[in-house]
Amino acid sequence: MLATGALGMQNSPTTQENAGEAGRDWRWPLALALVVLAFYLRCVYFEFLNWDDDPLLTNNPLTRSFSFANLLGLFRPGAIPKEQLYIPLTYLSHLFENSLFGLRPGVVHGINVLLHLLNTLLVYRLLKCLGASRLVGFVAALVFAIHPLQVEVVAWAMGRKDLLSTALALGALLCWRRWLRDFDRRDYFAAYTLWVAAMLAKPSMLVLPGLFVLLDFYCRDRVTRADWLNKAPMLIAMLLILGVNIWLGKAAQGMPSLGYRLAAVPWVLSGWAARILLLAEPSQFYAWPETGAGRLLLSGLPFCVGMGILLVCAFRLKWRNCWFGLTFFAIAFAPAVGIVLNYRKFITADRYGYFPLIGIFFIAAMLVPVFRGRGRKIYLAVLSLWLLFGGWRTWRLTGEWRSSVSLWQAVLRKNSQTQYAWRGLSVALRSAGQTSASMETSLKLLRLNRSSCYALLSLGVAYEEKDELTKAEVFYRHTIRVKPEHDDAWRLLAGVLLKRGQHEESVKASQQALSIQPGNAEALQNLGAAYFYLEDYPKALKCFDKQKKLTPDNAVLHKNIGLVYFQQERFQEAESCFRQALKFKPDLLEAHLQLGQALIKQNKLAEACAAYREVLRLQPDHAWARQVLEKLEEKMRPQPPKAGPD
Repeated sequence: MLATGALGMQNSPTTQENAGEAGRDWRWPLALALVVLAFYLRCVYFEFLNWDDDPLLTNNPLTRSFSFANLLGLFRPGAIPKEQLYIPLTYLSHLFENSLFGLRPGVVHGINVLLHLLNTLLVYRLLKCLGASRLVGFVAALVFAIHPLQVEVVAWAMGRKDLLSTALALGALLCWRRWLRDFDRRDYFAAYTLWVAAMLAKPSMLVLPGLFVLLDFYCRDRVTRADWLNKAPMLIAMLLILGVNIWLGKAAQGMPSLGYRLAAVPWVLSGWAARILLLAEPSQFYAWPETGAGRLLLSGLPFCVGMGILLVCAFRLKWRNCWFGLTFFAIAFAPAVGIVLNYRKFITADRYGYFPLIGIFFIAAMLVPVFRGRGRKIYLAVLSLWLLFGGWRTWRLTGEWRSSVSLWQAVLRKNSQTQYAWRGLSVALRSAGQTSASMETSLKLLRLNRSSCYALLSLGVAYEEKDELTKAEVFYRHTIRVKPEHDDAWRLLAGVLLKRGQHEESVKASQQALSIQPGNAEALQNLGAAYFYLEDYPKALKCFDKQKKLTPDNAVLHKNIGLVYFQQERFQEAESCFRQALKFKPDLLEAHLQLGQALIKQNKLAEACAAYREVLRLQPDHAWARQVLEKLEEKMRPQPPKAGPD
């Protein structure tokens, strides 16, 4: 039942077999493409989510339109306020797609699906280059394509960094394989260039030189001094990328002890094993466990020890495919272990396994030629059943990513104690206009955690939308008492004070928000508006100019600048600002109204009439606009000549 050299490389096919395979090779990639599209094409109908999509994609001024300034901004570390990774190439891809097609979720998701399709075909190609048959390459690529752990990366708009970096990394590995075969310097430089690009798409790819060393050993059974030397230039790029990302990273608050984080690593790895091999149900959000360090260590350590023993045995017994796959996974997964040690709000995420899992799928596929005759049929039958169950789970999980509401509801079904999910669901329901449901969700979160800033802020925003400003102010101030350095709480408080006419207090709150987060565009808008109502127009203009650098295509901002110019009797400049606002948002009613006023002041009555007609088109029952329009038309109507006696 077992082939000779059970877990080693299989003998190469004959020339005649190769010729036969080459003629039919296109069928396997075509089958893979059809499978990927069948599972994931529906993602083009999914929405943007309120989990990173909002601050980093839909509200990112650097990716909205193509300009030289935006291009430079993407490569400037720290230019995107809430981004803790240096991934300019990922954002460059969003800049190009937005410039060509506009900011549309269907386009973003469609490109993500195509990138996943490309990666699936590259996995197939990599297996072929490592000597695998068509069937083995197809099995590895198929598992890669439809395993449930791959869903997050494909179905989430912000999964682009994993998809793009994996495509570039696989390209680099293929070039490195050619370099090992032909020693053509062009392949070496191509591999180096693609690796650097992969790091600029996601910094976790800085481990790729370790996989180059692994390929050296796998393909030639040795690693020479020259092999180490030709990787020396890569050290410079690694240190640069690592340094930039360390500088961008922010220390998380509430970090557990180092001992607890170390104890959590085996627990995380055993959880990954259950999700990979046993197809345990993945989650969109993995909260930190509330178990003690000792219990965490005991629950995960046996698995890690067993895997270590397996790796040593595979190496000593020369099960080349086994130790290659395990080592591939270990090297590629190292950054995910580092994230556990550095601490984030979540302990791990499915997206961290998108590229490393290629090593595990490599082993699963390479087991196919190990068995002969009946044994192979049994193994393929078991693998097929495993894939069918995994495919069913993948289909279900993909649907959970269609909207923010469905996403967070799915997380809470799996773990109702996940506070971050309650917060996300509350925000999603409020955005969908379900204010009462949003408030109920926030109250549930508040019962879980009486000092939850997310719940307090959500309730404050809900009361503000219901125009109950006093209650909103209470919740914002309570949030500030819980967390005085919460810039959004100060910003929202400033907005409520502005609505209540407490302009001087609003100035103080906005200044506090900006002292915590200088790049908070909405705080600058609140501060500028407060100065406007205090009739301090130069300071208002200064605030709006700072905001303009952050959000240049904000229609309300241009309208606000126009209002300042209007009060300063700079009517021509006011007109220009109102027109700029309407360029970005043609249905902005107040901009049409103020444009009409600016045109009247310049005696451009015909254009003013056009502006008020547009107001009435947008809001037919606008009495004041109709009254002004009638007066303008009366004034413009030619008067009959005065009659006199003959």
